[in-house]
Parts: sequence; C-alpha cells; structure tokens
Amino acid sequence: MTLFISMLCLLNPGEALTLKQLLTLNAKAIGCGSQQNVIVVLDIEEPSYRGQLTYQASSPSNARVDLVIDGATVFTEALDSDHAWQQMGGETPTLGNEAGRRTLQRGVTSNLYSLLKMSEMGYQMKLVDDLQVLVTDPDGFETLYFFDAKSFQIIKKQEVRAFHPDVDATEVPIDSVYSDFQLYGDCIRPAKTEHVNRDTGEVIGTIWLKSVQYPDRLDANIFKKPESVPD
Repeated sequence: MTLFISMLCLLNPGEALTLKQLLTLNAKAIGCGSQQNVIVVLDIEEPSYRGQLTYQASSPSNARVDLVIDGATVFTEALDSDHAWQQMGGETPTLGNEAGRRTLQRGVTSNLYSLLKMSEMGYQMKLVDDLQVLVTDPDGFETLYFFDAKSFQIIKKQEVRAFHPDVDATEVPIDSVYSDFQLYGDCIRPAKTEHVNRDTGEVIGTIWLKSVQYPDRLDANIFKKPESVPD
C-alpha cells in the first residue's frame, strides 16, 4: 500500500497515464503477486438456475469447474493441459470443444496473473483511451478492459464470445461488470460480477464471490478426464 501511494504521488495532476503506468497501478491495487494455484467458491445465478460453483486452477494450463445445485454436482468441466473435457452429472465424461478449451485457458490466465504480468507473456496491450486497455491474446481473442480512475481496479470488461461455448456456440457481446471490491488474503477482488448481453441489456449471469484460497499446490489428478463413471 505504501508503494501504491508513492506511485500516485509521482503522477502529475491532469497528465494522462502511460500504458505501463496504468498496468503497474492496477497490479499494485490488486495487491498480490502472480499465484500458481487458486481455489474460488462462488454463488452463481443465471436465468434458468441458481447454484454454487467451485473453480480450481493451476498454472499454466489446468482448470476445473464444478457446479452444484441443491446439493448435487450437475456439471463439471476441466482443462488438463491442452485438452478440455466435461461431464453432466453422473454421465460419461466427454471431450470438450476448442472454444470451450480456449475459454478455460483464458480463465486460468486471468485468475492467476495481472495484466501487467500478462503483458510479459505474449499478450498484446494497447491503451485505447485514458482508462481503457485492449488486450489481444496470443490466439487473437480481444478483450477491452475499463479501469476506475481512483482505485485503478478493473471495473468492466467487454468481449464478444459464447457465454457457454460447450452448450451454445453463438457469440454475443458481453459486458462483465465488477463491483464491491474486497480483500481476500493478500488480493483485492470484486465480490460481485454481473454479465450482461450488450445488445439486449439482459443480465445473463451474476456471481457472488464467497471465498478464495491460494494453495501451494493442487493435486494434478483433479484436472484429468475420468476414464469411466464409478458404479
């Protein structure tokens, strides 16, 4: 926090930030360094259901999402290095599609690294306005980030993508709006995220952050596709 305040004091009033200054201020505002593993528990609500979601990720390319509704796991999707898979309830696991794999990979990166770190990992960054940064992934996918003028937290991002690519591949313009920033361990994260279809104004999903952990390691087996379904 002292370093963050010191950086603010070095800025000239009314002078526009450079891209590097903005990314650095954002990284300091978040507060934690680059983590290798994360476990996030969320309450989630979409038009057709409400449940609890557990997200686990491990750098560089492992992720797992488990959705629980009324005490039962109804859906699991995961990324095991280069391969994505999914499972509906107790059904046989199947391989996911390429769009789903890319979505899971983007989630690993955004949950473990700041934009400042991502700029050092081959992601292209462009300052398109005083507090807006366009990020282009190595695969060409684009995300526009909006920053708060005082806290330098990311308060919104805009993307064009399928909301659930393994269910419906239709791409729609999505605004993800972040609010209620709170401290979780050493990191400041938004406690609420609202996903909005930018064309229709419909809220297509809302999540409330319940807990975050950054363990030293995660069991690699949790990301692997099961060969069969237990009897």
